[in-house]
Order: sequence, then C-alpha cells, then structure tokens
Amino acid sequence: MFTLQDLMAWSGEGLEKASFDFHCAAGKYKNLNDELIDVNNSKLSGAFAESEMRTRRAIADDAMDLYSGCHKIESDLTEASKAVKELSRQANDIFNLICAAGGRLTTDGNVYDADQNYKVNVDHIYKSGRNLWEGISDANQKLNAMVALCIRKAKDIVNFIDGVYNEIIQLNKKAKGAKASVLNWNQRPSSSWDVEEVNDWWTSRSPQEQIDIIKNKSDWIRNLDGIPCSDRHKANIMYLRNKYISINNEMSLIMRKNRPPFTLNEEKRLTELSDMKQPLDILQKISLFQSAMRKSTLFSIKNHSIIR
Repeated sequence: MFTLQDLMAWSGEGLEKASFDFHCAAGKYKNLNDELIDVNNSKLSGAFAESEMRTRRAIADDAMDLYSGCHKIESDLTEASKAVKELSRQANDIFNLICAAGGRLTTDGNVYDADQNYKVNVDHIYKSGRNLWEGISDANQKLNAMVALCIRKAKDIVNFIDGVYNEIIQLNKKAKGAKASVLNWNQRPSSSWDVEEVNDWWTSRSPQEQIDIIKNKSDWIRNLDGIPCSDRHKANIMYLRNKYISINNEMSLIMRKNRPPFTLNEEKRLTELSDMKQPLDILQKISLFQSAMRKSTLFSIKNHSIIR
C-alpha cells in the first residue's frame, strides 16, 4: 500500500539507470549479430562447416531477438521513469496544498483538517471516474480525492513495471542458446518443441534450405508457431498454389479419360473438386499464385548476397 509520502520520495532514478543498462545491452547484442554475420568460414568444409553455420545462424538470430527485446525494455523503463518523476512532482504539489490549507497528512496517507477527525471514502471517490470532483465541495474531501488518485496512478505504474519484469524473464530464456539436437534436426519439426526451439531450428537453416522447405515441404511450417510470419505466408501461398495445381490436374485427368456422360462417382468427385477450386480461382485471378511462382529471393547472412 502506497502513501503520499512514499510517492513524494519516489525518484525513478533506479528505473532510469536500468533503462540505460538495457540500452548498453542492446548495443552489445546488435554488435554480436553483426560480427556473427561477417564471419568467414571458407576454410571449413563438409558436415563440420554446415554444423558451424547452423549454430552461428541460430545464435545470430537470437542476438537480434535480444537486441529488439532489450531495446523495447529500454523504452518501457524510460517511460516508467518519466511517469514516476511526474507522479512524484504531483504528490509534492498535493502535499504543499494540504499544508497551505492548514490540514495534516497522517502516516496512513489520509488528509484531516485542523479542526476535526474527518476523512473521505477515497475508494468511492476514485470509482466516480471522470466525475471525480462532482459533488465534492469540501476542500478536505478534494484533497483526499487527489491523494487517492495519486496512489491509484502509482499502482498502475507498478503494474506496468511488473509487465516489463515479465518481459525480462522471457528475454532471459532466449539467452540460453539452442539445443544441438534441434540444430541438427533434418526432418519435420517435432511436435514436442516449444516456440523457441522451432525458431532456433528454422533460423539455423541456410537460405537455400528455407527456400526448399517453403517450396516443397510447405505443410511443415505454414501453420507452425515459431516460424516468422513472412515465411509462413510464403509457405501458405505455396501450399495453396500446389493444391490448386493438383485439383486442376485431377479434374483434367477425369475429363480426358472419361468424356461425358460420367459415372455417378466421377460426377460426385468433379463436384467436390469444383467446390474446392472455387475459392482458389479467386486467388488465381488476383495473381497471388503467380507471385509465389516466381523464384524466391532471400538474403544470405554469410556474405550479404542475394540467393535465388
């Protein structure tokens, strides 16, 4: 439970220092990412070279995630520090008003006037929301309401800071590194993996491996948490394109082999295929599949080159 005295002494300097620490950490992770990208492993070959690149790609991606996370936490802590300083200023202003009105502030944070032991129900006043001052004519009640509002703001700030601390805990999990078993996995991602493990597996793949999976094994990743949204989108488009081609091929095969009249089973299957094809025809008309059919272009983290 906060008192006005607590808020008057709350400086926010600790939050400001923590924000600067995360600013420095973000810079270090960004530098680490750049250094890992620029590593030249041309002297390595075979399975050893591939293992080294997979590990490095996963670490570089984690470093970038940590950079982004630290940068956000830095910003959040800066905002929290500003909010604390402003709240402390308001608390001191209220205290000066109390003193000027001849009132007194007790250790439990309640305002009493000089002549009577009276205090207002601050919870009731706060719940009045936008109409905080309506119906409050007594100066003592107004001061109590101002104190209550300050304390509520402090609780909101603390809740926000709690959320930032939870972000720090989650960020710490990213710093533990990827498992070798995940990096060396060359099959469909395991259903037992968590989101971080899926992401480590994907980011450790070479650009060419990612292209191959998107084109030929799109069902592996198209609805898988942990895969970047842009890559899931590409995989979904490729999946729908392949589905569209498959439907057209099956319909053509039935119609070439068995010209009308068709059997009941053939008519039923053609109707099913036509229903499946209808929404895909719309995507075809807006050229979505054509864009997916173009050669995929990805950026190589190894030598900053375009891989097609």
